Amino acid sequence: MAVPAQCLCAIVRQGGLSVRYCGLAITVLTNSRHPPLENVRNIIYAIPIGRLTAEKDSSFYAPRLLGKENNQRFFALSSKHRICVDAILEPFVSIRRVALTYFKIKWLEISKKLGIDVLLQRLNAVRHHQDKLMKRIDGMDQEIQGLRRDIKLLSISQNGPDKGTQQLLTLQYQALAKTNKTLPFSAVEFRNFSQFGEDGILHYIFSLVGVTNSRVVEMCAGNGIESNSANLIVNHGWNALLVDGDESNVKHGRAFFRANNSTQFDPPQFLQRWINRSNVNTIIQDAGFSGEIDLLSLDMDGVDYWIWDAISVISPRVVLIEINLQMGDKPVTVPYSDDFTSRWLPLEDHIDDDPTDGTRILRNWTMYGGASLAAFNKLAKSKGYRLIGRNSLGFNAFFMRDDVGGELFPEISERDHENPNIHINIARGLKVLSQQELVNV
Repeated sequence: MAVPAQCLCAIVRQGGLSVRYCGLAITVLTNSRHPPLENVRNIIYAIPIGRLTAEKDSSFYAPRLLGKENNQRFFALSSKHRICVDAILEPFVSIRRVALTYFKIKWLEISKKLGIDVLLQRLNAVRHHQDKLMKRIDGMDQEIQGLRRDIKLLSISQNGPDKGTQQLLTLQYQALAKTNKTLPFSAVEFRNFSQFGEDGILHYIFSLVGVTNSRVVEMCAGNGIESNSANLIVNHGWNALLVDGDESNVKHGRAFFRANNSTQFDPPQFLQRWINRSNVNTIIQDAGFSGEIDLLSLDMDGVDYWIWDAISVISPRVVLIEINLQMGDKPVTVPYSDDFTSRWLPLEDHIDDDPTDGTRILRNWTMYGGASLAAFNKLAKSKGYRLIGRNSLGFNAFFMRDDVGGELFPEISERDHENPNIHINIARGLKVLSQQELVNV
C-alpha cells in the first residue's frame, strides 16, 4: 500500500526494523528478534520528499496508529511490538539518524543504502547556492535603495540655487559686507547636496573670506553626494579628499562624480578607509593634502573629538563639525577606541506631538557618540580657532582659524543660535547619556 510522505511510515520484519524510503528497503538490525515493548524507543526523522512506501506480505506489517502519548505517536507493528515516531516534520528538514536506545545500528551501511551522504551534499550545495543568491538579492536591494536615495538627492539639488545663482549671491553678499552688513547663518542656508543648510552657510562664508587653494577634506563623507563638500566640488570646482569606511558608499560616490559633467575629468579622491588617531594623518598626507586647506568637514558620529585632536598635517581655515547637543554644557566626549561604534539610546517619556522642524528623532532618542559643543570649543581654542556659528538646527558648528576673517565673523558664545525646540530635549538626553561612560576634557 502507498502511504503519503507526511504520515512517516515504518514497518517491522522479524529480527529487526525495516524502513522503505523512496522504494529502497533498508533493514536496521537490532540485538534481539523480539525486543521487549519497554525497550523500543525509536525516533525517526525524514525529509518528506516523494512518498514513503510500506509493503504488506508474509514478513512485513503495515503500521497502525494507536494514539498519542506525551506528544508522541505510537504505531502498532504487530501484537508484540510498537514504535514511537515523533511529530510530523516540516518539509526539507535535515535527515537525522534513527536513534534507538539499547540497540546498535550499522550507521555506515544505512548511510550508503539510503544515499544520505550524497543527499546531504546536494542539500548543502543547494543551501550554498541559495545563500549566494540571497547575498546577491540583498546587494541588489541595497543598490536599489542607494539609487533611490541618489535620485532623491539629485532632485533636491535641482531645487537649490544653481552655479549661476550662487555666483550672483556671492556678489550680493560681498556688496552687503562693504556696507558692514552681515547676515545670520539662518538667512543664508540652502541645500543642494548637504543634509540641511550647510551648503548655503559654507557658500556665504567663502564668499566673504575668499579661498586660498579651494581644497577640502571631508571625513566620513558617506556617499559623497549628501555631503558638505559636494556643492563646492560640483559648482565651484574645489579639489577634494573624501573618506568613508563603507565600500558601497565609496562605490556610489565615485560613480556619481565620474558621471557628473562638472567633475568627470577631475573627480575628487574618494578613499575607503576606517579612520583612527594612528592613521588619519597618513591617510590625508598620502592623498597629497598637507599644510593650509580651506575646509575640513568631520561628521563621524563617534570619536570626532579625538580625531580632530589628532589631525596635524593640515591647517584648515574653516572647520565644520557635528556636535552632540544632548551632552549638555560640559566639555565631555565619548572615550576613545579605534573600533568605537555609536548607538542610539531611547529617551524616557516620549513627547507625542509631532514637531514640524525635523526634530522628531531628538525628541525620542539620543546618540551615544560625538562630543559636546563645549568640548569642541575648548579643543578649537587650543588649536587657534573660534566658534563663528551653527546651522539653524544647532548641531553643526562652524569654526574659523583666528587669523582668518575676524572682522567679518567674530567669535560667538556657545549659547548663541540655540534652537529652542531642540534645547528642551537636552536635559532628557543628558539624563540618559550621563549613565554612559563619558570623558571630561
